[in-house]
Amino acid sequence: RVVSSTAARSNRVLIVAPIGRDAELMCTHLESSGLVCEAFDSVDDVCAELREGAGALLLTEEALLHDVTPRLAEALDCQPPWSDVPIIILAGEPSFDRPGRTFGDLGRRTNVTLIDRPVRIKSLVSAAQSALRARERQYQIRDLMETLEDRVNERDRFLAILGHELRNPLGAILLASQMKDDDGRLDGDHAELIERQSKHLTRIVNDLLDLSRLVSGKIVLKRQIVDLADAVRQSVETVRGAAARQKVTLEVEPSTIPLPVDVDPVRADQIITNVLTNAVKYTPEGGHVVVTLERDGDRAAVRV
Repeated sequence: RVVSSTAARSNRVLIVAPIGRDAELMCTHLESSGLVCEAFDSVDDVCAELREGAGALLLTEEALLHDVTPRLAEALDCQPPWSDVPIIILAGEPSFDRPGRTFGDLGRRTNVTLIDRPVRIKSLVSAAQSALRARERQYQIRDLMETLEDRVNERDRFLAILGHELRNPLGAILLASQMKDDDGRLDGDHAELIERQSKHLTRIVNDLLDLSRLVSGKIVLKRQIVDLADAVRQSVETVRGAAARQKVTLEVEPSTIPLPVDVDPVRADQIITNVLTNAVKYTPEGGHVVVTLERDGDRAAVRV
């Protein structure tokens, strides 16, 4: 049987029953109940196939003769930490009587279900379905672990960016605060630098608070009528220093008419400043950033 879908490969029952038509008959009955099966000639073949994904193993006891159990145990040891492949073993050999085996080496590594033969088809199907349901929960845990890992990685990237964003203005403030004259006073330029970078730090902290409010659904817009030209002018002054350091020319083409807008002034400033900051940041040295204000029907437009 050819199983191509990744999901199907992860939910299939791998069967090894080397005597007669046992494997074929078990596949037929299980597939008639909607399960995906694949029969193999030996446990060694199943060990190799485990890497491709499996929902459960269905083995007859005689398939585990000839010292193949250690190799199956080794294959189980190579599974990911979240993986605990269920194994169903049809115990007893149809050809002669012998003491029952406990399969302790396998039981210490995964869940092993022993079913005595002769077995009823309903019992076999029920055991396979239970094993697959348990396996499905493992896949759900795996997906949850991957999601959590992605979130941890996103958090680490966010903290790295935040650290960089905080370090720049803090470094500038520290340096400017050390530029005192003999009387312990700062000149106007360094005082303005400290004020400007302190405002930048305040915006970063406010952004962090906004992020917390956004996650908790507590963002509230405080709208009022403001002149868009004033909002743009304030944002331009905020990033002008960064543009100068980047050697990027920052130009503003103001509107010839007033542009009153109904906005939350704090959010408007955040939006425009962020767009301008990115424009300056990703413009090559010697480039130009041009900000245009204009009326667009019943709306006002800021084009960068």
